[in-house]
Amino acid sequence: MFQLMQKEIFGQRFIVIENNYSFKEILDELHTSLNKKTPSYKASPLLVKTAQFFENIYSILNSKYEPIFTKATVQGSFTQNYYDNTLIKQTLNYSFIPIKPYIHSVSQKFLNEVKKI
Repeated sequence: MFQLMQKEIFGQRFIVIENNYSFKEILDELHTSLNKKTPSYKASPLLVKTAQFFENIYSILNSKYEPIFTKATVQGSFTQNYYDNTLIKQTLNYSFIPIKPYIHSVSQKFLNEVKKI
């Protein structure tokens, strides 16, 4: 944003992402980085919608409970959106930090901190 303001580029929209990854790809990378087994079962849309239904009923009965499975999270879990970062890369000659090595780096720092406890 700072570079765009310095170049006085206003009124345009930029996609600021490194790449298009699914939730599954990110979560699998996170599991691998934390030395955990990746999930072996796939949650079908019907299963997740059923969980959302029962969770909504529970949240109605218990006013202090905030549902985890909202309509937005259920929809977001099963849709893949594709974004193009070409404009920001060309405008600023910018390259992004790849997310997968970054996940691995942060995971290793986390594991090192856990060992200290």
